[in-house]
Amino acid sequence: MAKERSDKSERKERKKEKSAKVDGVLKSSRKEDKVKEGRVEKEAKKDKKSHKKDAKSTHDDVSVASDFEYAPGRNVFFAHPLADKEMSSMIYQVVQSACKQKTLRRGVKEVEKALKRLPRFEGPPGSFTGISDHICILAGDVSPADVISYLPVVCEDHEVPYIYVPNRRKLGSAGATKRPTSVVLIGRNRISGQDTSVSAEYEKAYVELHAAVKLERSYYSI
Repeated sequence: MAKERSDKSERKERKKEKSAKVDGVLKSSRKEDKVKEGRVEKEAKKDKKSHKKDAKSTHDDVSVASDFEYAPGRNVFFAHPLADKEMSSMIYQVVQSACKQKTLRRGVKEVEKALKRLPRFEGPPGSFTGISDHICILAGDVSPADVISYLPVVCEDHEVPYIYVPNRRKLGSAGATKRPTSVVLIGRNRISGQDTSVSAEYEKAYVELHAAVKLERSYYSI
């Protein structure tokens, strides 16, 4: 009887040892699985973050590069003459200077009002050889096109040279506004105030831009 009891107790102890070993293995394996899952989740999050950063950087690169991009269908069909990259850069710089000198008008309503107040030119179209007191800059990527389609005719009636740039967002930024701008009117003199004079540097930049825009217009009309 004593032997049987001792055998039974030994068997129970062996079973306990086996179960303890199995539990230990399972627990350790579960811990390892959890650790692995945690690593996988961390790596997945890192991949997502890096992917977002890459996507953002590529988007920024595209937006910067597309400022002077002439993709088919982007600009309205009547956007002529359309400034090239070098000319656009020159225009944006003068627009910035005009904003600082307080000679700039922005937006369709304000520009239209200012143009219609100017005296109407009575001579043949294109016969004015002097320097106009205004230059009109229009954005070629406006939608719908009817927003600015009539403004070139108004400019021609008052002998105001005009030219298109390919990016209204860039035009708005140059004019010190966060919103995209369809059209701006650059003045030779200040809009208001007793002293309408401007700096000599701005006067020089204005005259150079005026000549460049008239030259572009002459190429287009030919």
